[in-house]
Amino acid sequence: MSRIIWIILGTAPLALRLLLILAVVLAGSTGFASPASEALTKDGIALRRAGRDSDAVKKLQAAYDLEATPRAAAQLGLCLQALGRWSEADAKLAEAISATNDPWVKKNRATLKESSEVVKTHVGRVDVVGDPPGAAVLVNGNNAGTLPLADAVPVNEGLVAVELSAPGYETATRSLTISGGSYQRLVVRLAKTQGTTPPVSLMPADETAKDPSLTANANVDQSEPSSSKAW
Repeated sequence: MSRIIWIILGTAPLALRLLLILAVVLAGSTGFASPASEALTKDGIALRRAGRDSDAVKKLQAAYDLEATPRAAAQLGLCLQALGRWSEADAKLAEAISATNDPWVKKNRATLKESSEVVKTHVGRVDVVGDPPGAAVLVNGNNAGTLPLADAVPVNEGLVAVELSAPGYETATRSLTISGGSYQRLVVRLAKTQGTTPPVSLMPADETAKDPSLTANANVDQSEPSSSKAW
């Protein structure tokens, strides 16, 4: 494709060459969407206008997966916000706002920032620490990584369920309530799995006669606590 473009540039008039160069530069720097991604985005926006956000998010997610342009991230983030999926919306809106050269983002930056501020009031963070290293961490059923985590996990405000598991250790579950804009640290140390209890050997009936200490113990009055008797 680039070879064809340069062949055209070599044969086109100067003014046309300048326009073509500008178009190539803009396409490379702003991340224009492919026709397929653009079509999915338009379908998603149409569904949102019809009040069908749950259906729209599927289209917008597909558009983003196909081509993660700043505009696709922004549209997906706005739809996630409408659905109350705050922590996911926060990540996508932040991604869109960080694009400084995208013309669509420049035009809508004020709206995106306003939405981002609203979303952040519904997002908290939980910092999961503990033992053993390498334990798998699930937060609200989603894989958050393994201990030690690189950073606190963003979560929606409300009840948060945390589960830690590791081979050879008992699985532990914890729940905590996170408010929007807050940070909490959760320390979980897994207990090792208990092994099989070894069988108790039976002592022969006449063994007490061989061990004077056992004979003495046998004569202790068991009607009172043993701690009150002198051994």
